[in-house]
Amino acid sequence: MDGQVRTSAQWGKSDEAELWERYHSLSPRSEERRKIQEEIISRYQYLVRFVVRRMNVTPPRELDYEDLLSYGSMGLLDAIDRFDPSLGFTFQTYAASRIRGMVLDELRRFDWISRSGREKIQALERAMESELQETGKLDGERIKKRLGVSDEQLKEMMEIANRSFVGCLDELVALEDTEVEKADILADDRPGPDDLAFLSDEIERLHGALDVLSDREKSLVELYYFRYRNFREIADEFGLSESRISQLHKRVLDKLRKVLSGDMETA
Repeated sequence: MDGQVRTSAQWGKSDEAELWERYHSLSPRSEERRKIQEEIISRYQYLVRFVVRRMNVTPPRELDYEDLLSYGSMGLLDAIDRFDPSLGFTFQTYAASRIRGMVLDELRRFDWISRSGREKIQALERAMESELQETGKLDGERIKKRLGVSDEQLKEMMEIANRSFVGCLDELVALEDTEVEKADILADDRPGPDDLAFLSDEIERLHGALDVLSDREKSLVELYYFRYRNFREIADEFGLSESRISQLHKRVLDKLRKVLSGDMETA
């Protein structure tokens, strides 16, 4: 690298890999590192608006939409400092997860889900945790029996718990290999009526896509996207290496990409 920070338009894949290597080699207080960080923020700031828009979240009364964007920007900064290119996934995928996670963490402080909603999520999480510990996999019928609920009640609980997860998984699959252009983010970033109307269909489509995964792959999706475990933690839990988890993650994304694009039939 020549010591000068390239503009976003000048970046190629090799440039970006070199930039990350240079960024992590510098002291946190280095002026050059600060300039590189500013360039990365400039390049990926649109991703904050993209992810927040896709989360389909209505802010509590104490907040407005700009607050959500501010929390998302905090997640972007956190992603820049934590990102490790050697783990095998792109910065866009990692940053999208961290942006979403930071927004949710901040929203929880404002009690944005009703008490009954929180209780349903907690009950579902306990049931899923117990199921994973006892069987190493997630089975809808067993979870339903464990909770003592009907199909409709379980679906309602899943919709509440998946409010953030469902809105972004399709985009994470796309982001793994393709760049989302700034032009794709319209001036009106609030979820429109069509987004909300098709939320139920998206959930059903995602559940169908997950059917093509093995039990281990489903557990990986649960741990990585729903419980925000990193590859190292998942590797420890599975008794595998981080590189193997990275390979499994890529295989999962490939399967989901084919299903969601219509190239693979679900069972």
